Amino acid sequence: MTRTWRIGWKILLPLALLLVLLALVFVLSLSRGESAFKLAVLVGIFLPLLLILIGSLRRRVVLDDQGVQVVRLFDV
Repeated sequence: MTRTWRIGWKILLPLALLLVLLALVFVLSLSRGESAFKLAVLVGIFLPLLLILIGSLRRRVVLDDQGVQVVRLFDV
């Protein structure tokens, strides 16, 4: 796999799992007749977590003092 594909896979897999989880919660809440408030709370919890996860997976290759390539995972 190429480097771009590996990084993309790390982003797409959690996103896909989150969407499946939200769809499951939505279907279960509709079948039970529960309010949409609980769904909104779950989206409000999981969406920021997903954005934090995607932001933390950013990778940047830089050169250190000796000219060696270093990969920074949590580049701010």
